[in-house]
This record gives sequence, C-alpha cells and structure tokens, in this order.
Amino acid sequence: MNAGSSADESEEVKTEEENPLFPINNFVLPLLNGASLQEALANLLPLQDDTPSTSKNQENPEAIDEKTSTKRQRDAERKRRSRLEETPEETRKRLDKAREYKRTKYVQETTEAQKERLRRDAERKREARANETPEEGRIRREKALLHRKQYLMKESAEKALARKKKDAERRRECLKKETEEEAQIRREKTAARRREYLEHESPEKARARKERDAERRRRYLENETEEQRNHRKELDSARKREMRSSGEDFDVLDEILRNGNLLIQE
Repeated sequence: MNAGSSADESEEVKTEEENPLFPINNFVLPLLNGASLQEALANLLPLQDDTPSTSKNQENPEAIDEKTSTKRQRDAERKRRSRLEETPEETRKRLDKAREYKRTKYVQETTEAQKERLRRDAERKREARANETPEEGRIRREKALLHRKQYLMKESAEKALARKKKDAERRRECLKKETEEEAQIRREKTAARRREYLEHESPEKARARKERDAERRRRYLENETEEQRNHRKELDSARKREMRSSGEDFDVLDEILRNGNLLIQE
C-alpha cells in the first residue's frame, strides 16, 4: 500500500510543472521508489519527438533554390527602388564605381568568358526591361540620355568621329540581319516618332532643322555610291506606295522622305 501511495505521489510530482524542483524530483523520487539509476537518469532527458529533426544542411534542395530565388527577387526590387530615387550625381558616382570595379575584375578575363558574361548581361537587361513599368522605363531613358549628354560634352573630336563610324557600321550590320517584319516595325516607329516631333516643333526649330538636313543631304549625295543611290530610290518608292495605299497625309511623307533618309543612314 505504501509503495502504491508513493508511486501515486511521484506521479503527482512528475506532472506538477509549476514546481521549480520538478527536474530534481523527477530524478530523486524514482530512486527512492526502487528504480535503477539508468531509469532515473532517463527521466531527466527531454521528451524526444518521433519526427526526425531537419537541420539547414538537410533541407530539400528545391526549397533552398526557392529561397535563393525569392531573396534575389527582393534584392532586385530593393535595388530598383533605390535607383529610381537617386539623383543624377549619385547615378554618375555609382556608374563610375561600377566601371572601376569591372576594370579591375575583368582585366584577366579570357575572350570566351567575356563573351559569355556579355551574353548574360544582355539577357538580364532584356528581362529587366520587359518587366519594368512605363514610369520606370521613362526614368531610365531620361537618366541614360543625361548620362550620354555628359559623356558627349567631354568627348574629343577624334573619339566622336570614331564613335560615329562604329555606330554606323553596327547599324548597317543590324539592318542586314533584320527580317522584313522587323524592318516594317522599325519604319513605322520611326515615322510615328518623327510625325509626333514635327507636330510640336516651333517655326524657328523647323527652319534650322531643314537647313541642317539640306546641308547634310548635300554632303551625303556627294559621296553616295551607285549601289546606295539605287537602294535609296527603292526605299523612297516603297514608302510612297505604302503611304498612298494607307491614305495618310502625303505632305508628311514627303517631309520624311526628304529629311529622314539621312537620319536613318547616320
């Protein structure tokens, strides 16, 4: 009877979690009741869960990839917001710092590694521009235009000439590779952009533009080859036919044809 009552008391003590001596009682009372030392020590161990514990190293690889992707998205969003709020001076400093870092990092880079890096950068830029909002696109273009103006102001005459030649060559290569559909889209965008510009142009700017275009056209025609002349006439004829068939204003087309060819060539 006494043994039974002692066991009941021990059960009461073991379940009385408010008692600060609960761990000690959990060890001592079983010894007093005749339990072995191993059994008493076992009562001191915390209750083990049946489910296996999962440490960070044992996580599912897919879960790790998902966490990494989510973190990168958050970082990209934070970087995007901070760049929208930065001033032009802060943008210039950031770009200078990035250029200096790239010069030191990529100085030992091989040609193959450079091509792969440029391909990744271009792909990342295309994805970023595809996902940006119209407001983000407008701010990006304004900052790029400001940065370009600052660069051109410091550019020497020799560098400017080399840059224009390089740009013209790159444009010719792009025009050779584009499909007929891409060429049509490009021409439509160019015509729409020019019409919009001409609608808001002041008389003084229009007069100065026409003088510049006429001078530029004279210089171009002096150096035009037979192949270029034939190609230009074919383009002019095709555009005239297209405008006539669409019923658009022919005066606007004539203005574009007189002054637009040189802009495209450059």
